[in-house]
Amino acid sequence: MEILNVSTETVDGVTIIECKGTLKKIHEDLLNNLLENCFVQGAKGILFDWANVTYFDSMGLECLIGIHKKNQKYHLGPIAVLITNPVLAKTYKVLRFDMLVPLYSNKKKALISLQKDISQLESSGKLTAS
Repeated sequence: MEILNVSTETVDGVTIIECKGTLKKIHEDLLNNLLENCFVQGAKGILFDWANVTYFDSMGLECLIGIHKKNQKYHLGPIAVLITNPVLAKTYKVLRFDMLVPLYSNKKKALISLQKDISQLESSGKLTAS
């Protein structure tokens, strides 16, 4: 089994889910459960920090489709992905995942964007309370 180490921290309402290692299809349930738990515990937005992910395949990225669909259905809050490796970022874009879940290469910019999205959703009443 491929190892994926995961940790979380919260910064101004955005929970950062930091992943280290390889991301494959077998990690889908782990990420889905973690996402749900974060929103239940009061997260208003999620940043998947994949700066330390060394490899992912298309099946591993496919878990984002499920996360995106669940997020659309329940209006949980904005989500984004941070990838600093240019090769992995290119793969993410070629597979067009950036059309579903925004991609950032800078953590600070990602957090600012998510916080702006949260503010807009809250002011419009479109962000479901936990």
